[in-house]
Amino acid sequence: MLHAEHIRISYQRDGTERTILDDFSLSLHEQEFVVIIGPSGVGKSSLLRILSGLQAPQAGQILLKNQPVTQPHPDISFVFQDPNLLPWLNASQNIAYGMNFKRHKNRSRPEIDAAVSEAIETVKLRGFGSHYPADLSGGMAQRVALARSLARRPRILMLDEPLSALDEITRTQMQQLLLDTIAHYRASAVMVTHDIDEALTLADRIILLDNNATGHRQWQLNQAHPRDVASTEFLQLRADIIHTLRNAFGALA
Repeated sequence: MLHAEHIRISYQRDGTERTILDDFSLSLHEQEFVVIIGPSGVGKSSLLRILSGLQAPQAGQILLKNQPVTQPHPDISFVFQDPNLLPWLNASQNIAYGMNFKRHKNRSRPEIDAAVSEAIETVKLRGFGSHYPADLSGGMAQRVALARSLARRPRILMLDEPLSALDEITRTQMQQLLLDTIAHYRASAVMVTHDIDEALTLADRIILLDNNATGHRQWQLNQAHPRDVASTEFLQLRADIIHTLRNAFGALA
């Protein structure tokens, strides 16, 4: 579905080039949820932006349906850590915003209204469409941001730590909502998080990026949802991930 081929990410600093990810490849399958973990500075968010067409890699290419992705694509939506809602628009208007950008197909007003209503129902915000961002809690604002991305019915969601600012109870609720919503839209997802338990809760596949530029490790998870991350099976898997982190980064985990 989506292929990243031989991606390199590097930055210029003090006249020298620092490579943080080199020769990285990834194939994302239909309705697969991939979670990328690792400490700061290994290129997680940069990789997510490259997969979305928001940033160009120094080498390699992204292919969607065998076509190069070199700019934002209508089949790929990005959900940021901050909801980034426009304060002068209500929830419904924020969700509808951008549905007629040039890179997206034009839709009639009834089509837009129907897409917004479906998204509001899916993220469980019925009755809040007329509320403005100042009147929404952090969790509700993030639901609006998710609905805004889903209203265009993308095939792939890119999620950059979208739940990190939420309290523990709201975060747990949003994790289940995210799974339900992606299943409803039959979408695939790639998500960045620093939370190992969140990765275990959500992922079909976990990818750990390390600080050796070319190194990473993957874990495949085939367990059905909802999952008990306190079970022996998941505790062993968590211990393996933490052990790998400690070996790669010292005591960072």
